[in-house]
Amino acid sequence: MESRNQASLSDVRGHLVLQVTDHVRNPDAFGGQPVLRLAPGESVSLAWELGWYESVGAFTAATRPPAAFSAYAAETGTPIIVEAASVSSPDPQVKVEREAEGRYRVEASAHGTRTLDIGDGARTEVLFHLPLEEVVRRRVAYIACHQRAVERPGLLAHAFVPVNTRTGLTGATNGWPDWSDGSERIAMPLLLQAATVRGLADPEETDPLLDGWSRFAVRHLLDETDAPRRGSQTWHLEPRLYDMPWLARFFLDRHRAHGREEDLERAARIIERRFDLGGATHLSIDDSPTTTAVCDALDTAGQNARAARLCEQLVDSARRFARLGRQLPAHEVSYEQAIVAPLLDLLSDAYALTGEAVFHDAIEERLPWLLAFGGPQPHARLHGIAIRHWDGYWFGENRLWGDVFPHYWSTLTATTLLRLPATLRTPDTDRLAETIFRANLANYHEDGSATCAFVMPSAVDGRPAHTADPLANDQDWHLVLWLRHHDDR
Repeated sequence: MESRNQASLSDVRGHLVLQVTDHVRNPDAFGGQPVLRLAPGESVSLAWELGWYESVGAFTAATRPPAAFSAYAAETGTPIIVEAASVSSPDPQVKVEREAEGRYRVEASAHGTRTLDIGDGARTEVLFHLPLEEVVRRRVAYIACHQRAVERPGLLAHAFVPVNTRTGLTGATNGWPDWSDGSERIAMPLLLQAATVRGLADPEETDPLLDGWSRFAVRHLLDETDAPRRGSQTWHLEPRLYDMPWLARFFLDRHRAHGREEDLERAARIIERRFDLGGATHLSIDDSPTTTAVCDALDTAGQNARAARLCEQLVDSARRFARLGRQLPAHEVSYEQAIVAPLLDLLSDAYALTGEAVFHDAIEERLPWLLAFGGPQPHARLHGIAIRHWDGYWFGENRLWGDVFPHYWSTLTATTLLRLPATLRTPDTDRLAETIFRANLANYHEDGSATCAFVMPSAVDGRPAHTADPLANDQDWHLVLWLRHHDDR
């Protein structure tokens, strides 16, 4: 990947350069780069064929993939069946057995992605992973041990922060908003709370942490009007609408866990304040699901008129976006799956609330937009995973631009597909959602540590890549969203 730097910033994906080999810069990329030696007078040609097809089915039929996989990710101990001319692996932890002509059984007992060689020269990866519940247990234990700001005074000590998994050192904000102790780091207390409720964490250990974080958030992440600050050290920035559904969800979950009225009151005030600040024209991640959940809680608490007002504002917002068509708001990069997914969530909730055909039609029209962000590549890190080409720079420590696969917000596609009206959900969309959820387990390690960004290209602007950034930062949204889906099944 070339032309990816501070000059091009986030709107530009960069130039994709096809190399015969990248052995000199990154010999281990993609399971190992070949050494190419040419004698005097010899030459080699490498061609990149491009084609355009009407559908994924038409593409796969025309290109005849060299292998078919029963899955791209599976729990350790569960085999993946590969149909191909031949299958092998350079990884000693992978066991490959030939079951029949053209049929192979692939297994691994340890958590992680594994390289497979298919047929004559094709190479890909599959993922074997620990069960979701075990990943959550280990991740929560790691956060509690390594990602708390315990050296800071007062309520600031209750914040959760990024950590460099190589050094074990937590990251100071340093004025960099994407390393702050607010915003995307809200995933960590949400995960601890979700794990505790589901019996995956000991409440005697997590409740004091969550109580402290709750008081920290009220003091340092919200102002007197319940508008959000980006973090305790960046209080001077304008309110960030993205953060409001996440903060509201935390206090709603606190209310559900302990029944305290003040937690529901704060969750509702945050959502109401969000509309005051222009939230009806902003497609924030998890906004519509959180708003409807707050409305349900208000109804249960007997605050029916208040819930009805919020639902009415939500439906009015959906009407506005349905009328706008392709004119999506410009508060993110130009090609952004994390804008389209919240849009479909909003329309799905409006349809559920009203039953009006205009919303159903709008969802049906926009669903292909969402699916276009991912492709059918036969690879655990790529299959169905929405592209994000900038987050290694903003959220990582290596500050590498370039495609991140998988990026945790790819799970927004999964959750949106599972929230579609029943008339638009299919076995294929459900299978794709499951595939996306499982693929993101590649971002966690067996000891509970994690990476916020696996930068896929072998090199970016001449710097070696194809590597997991050492910073554990914001990737826990994947686990939060997957646990929530388990509850809704």
